[in-house]
Parts: sequence; C-alpha cells; structure tokens
Amino acid sequence: MNKEEFNIKLGQTIRESRLAQSISQEKLAYLADVNRKYMYLIESGKTNTSSFILYKICGILKIDIELFS
Repeated sequence: MNKEEFNIKLGQTIRESRLAQSISQEKLAYLADVNRKYMYLIESGKTNTSSFILYKICGILKIDIELFS
C-alpha cells in the first residue's frame, strides 16, 4: 500500500466511523482541535496527518489506532 492509498483508507475509516456515530464533521473537528477544512482533507485522503491528530481522532471515535499500523 502506498501513501496515497493509505491516506484514502484512513479517511474512509474515519468518515464511516464518524457517520455511524452521527457526529458531524464540524463537531469532530472541534473535538480534535483542528479546522473543519483540515478534517475534510483528512477524510478525503488529500493530506497526511500527524500521529498526534490521528491519536486524538481515534480516541474520540473509539477506533483502535492499531488498525492503521
């Protein structure tokens, strides 16, 4: 899996989990302390995110971060 494929899979997983929990993108961005546009870029696989931001998002959504290793 290359970097672009990883970013897309990561974004899809975050988006699916967020929607399954009925959390808006704006609310998730607020809880993760990032800009909503940045959250959009993460979910669409168009950016690399730091491990700390990923850690925060996984904590909020209760996603096992090991899923991405």
